Amino acid sequence: MKRKSISICCMAATMVLMILPYGMRTGPPRCGSTIFYQSFTTSYFSIRFGNWFPIVTAVLSIVVFVLLVVRQGNPIKRRSNGWKPVLMICLVICIVASPLSWLIFPDIIGIPLIALIVFCLHIFTFALQIGFKNTST
Repeated sequence: MKRKSISICCMAATMVLMILPYGMRTGPPRCGSTIFYQSFTTSYFSIRFGNWFPIVTAVLSIVVFVLLVVRQGNPIKRRSNGWKPVLMICLVICIVASPLSWLIFPDIIGIPLIALIVFCLHIFTFALQIGFKNTST
């Protein structure tokens, strides 16, 4: 019961951090132009320079949060683990999409602290979900 509650709190904190406008620090694409652009920060819910990974991470985090809340409040079917594979797949995609957005797209300037915290919270939630037993507690 505590692990599920901690997982819900981690995903709630993740969503709050993703809404803040400091999640991704972007600038112009580095394609050899001599024009100087100002870098700016955006939330995970905006698409800049074709980088879809942050918004995919944000939407899947909302899906994971909803699945965790529904799974927590469903006392009748606690033994059915039909949603757990979906939850785990969404978490894995979130964990993989965050570093891909930093590595593939050259417009990301460094790794912001909020993006790193979101990545760590996804990993922590994934670790908590792996630790669950199939029996109801």
